[in-house]
Amino acid sequence: MPASLIARCIEQDPEAWAELIGAHRPLVLRVLVRTMGPAGMAAADDLEQEVWGRLLANRCEALRSLLEAGQVNLPAFLSRTAINIALDHRRRMAVRQVVQPGPLDHLVDPQEAFEERYHRLERRQEIFEALEQVLAPPNGDRDRLIFRAHFLDGLSASEIARMGVGLQPKGIETLLLRLVNRVRALVRPKNEDAA
Repeated sequence: MPASLIARCIEQDPEAWAELIGAHRPLVLRVLVRTMGPAGMAAADDLEQEVWGRLLANRCEALRSLLEAGQVNLPAFLSRTAINIALDHRRRMAVRQVVQPGPLDHLVDPQEAFEERYHRLERRQEIFEALEQVLAPPNGDRDRLIFRAHFLDGLSASEIARMGVGLQPKGIETLLLRLVNRVRALVRPKNEDAA
């Protein structure tokens, strides 16, 4: 995606927007549908509009930051934005389901569920703090995106490769293995000390 097209979008050129959306709409829809699953198909149109809205928000701030960074990887940015929007939507739907009690809710120990969730979130925080320590330029942002897309969003190496991150599936698998080994080296000692 040429930087000149993004610059024209920032200037609110309708033809540039039509070109940008036409080129990237299949990717955005694919990511939304994969992240939402079959149950989320009904919301895909609304969520897609939210993705494009993020590009327009605050006088195209997201597009401006891409241009200023000098590395215009719009497919990766759009994929990550679509994933975040879809996951936010899934969380909102899950909250609605939790708020409406079901017939078996009295059998669940809420304290046990809370403690389990707390430990999982605490562990996740340790992992992502360790990840930040092992990321290195010039590909730190790309590697973070790949790690999060795989481990948080559940995307396969092939799906991540289609996001336009500049690596083939085998390269993504190798990168993930290397990152996991480095993160484990940092996280394990803390846990062993606590035991």
